[in-house]
Amino acid sequence: VLPGRSMAALTLVAALMPALVIAFAPSARATPRCRPALMMAAQAKATPAASDGDDVSDDRAVPTAAWRTRRQLWSGATTAAAAAALVARPGVAAAQGGGLDEITRTIELSRRPAPLALPRAKVEQDFAVLLMRKSYEVADELDFVGMDTFQKQFFFFRQKEYQDYVNALNGSPMMQGDLTDPKYLDFISFAQYAVINDQMKKGAFVFNEDQGVDGDIAKGVITATIRRDPAVTNEMLPGLHSQMVGDRILQWIVDRYNVQKDDTKEGGIDKTCCAVQLATRPSMSFVVTNLRQLMNFFVINSYMASFTLTPGSGLAIG
Repeated sequence: VLPGRSMAALTLVAALMPALVIAFAPSARATPRCRPALMMAAQAKATPAASDGDDVSDDRAVPTAAWRTRRQLWSGATTAAAAAALVARPGVAAAQGGGLDEITRTIELSRRPAPLALPRAKVEQDFAVLLMRKSYEVADELDFVGMDTFQKQFFFFRQKEYQDYVNALNGSPMMQGDLTDPKYLDFISFAQYAVINDQMKKGAFVFNEDQGVDGDIAKGVITATIRRDPAVTNEMLPGLHSQMVGDRILQWIVDRYNVQKDDTKEGGIDKTCCAVQLATRPSMSFVVTNLRQLMNFFVINSYMASFTLTPGSGLAIG
């Protein structure tokens, strides 16, 4: 999983397909990104906020020795090929202050696209929180890892990755903890989906999970034994997660935008009116119209800057 938008949008929009019977291409206005992300529900279920709820020190409290050594070690070996050459000669790498772990890490970093450092519009707060929460909630519902374990792994992963990400921004400003900042959302989304992907691969069928009493950790902690449906294999988890998250994002879009005043309807609102229409066997023009409208909502919420949709050719994101 790479930091950036396309990967996430691929997960996001592909997840919308079952409801719309349409095929999405990777969606992004930046480099590949893993959105939506997962972390809001446990720490901020009751309070939508622009922050992910973590203390600023969480992401920054990373030992500097590792990345400083990495920078010194790889000052003359910045490509994957050069890094691979040192893997074949671990004694040389060790003599220069780095071990096999540093070599492996540097190879991984050399293969990643650089984060987009150009100024970008802030992401709509409600939309950013939606993407974070729904992915977390679905991960919780699929019961492949305890959420207490997930949060620990998420914390450690962010610690490991944060300084390298900041360094890669080359001084471009980022508001740490602010979900509306696209640079930070790039990072936190990447971290969340990297962890959830890792936990899916080794998903447990029976595990213990520390939970708050009545859902509130302040009231105390109880340990619950969780059992996953044995029919849901680890191989099925990514597809199920995508579909369930996509369904909830689509429902949010419908609830927010498919409304108009209508005194003949219950509550004086018609929720079947305008923006997104559904059909069991849609025509091509129907699919194109709905896909274009959905992409417009992503633009409206500043998830991406622009797009071009050409029937028969696919979707290009700007």
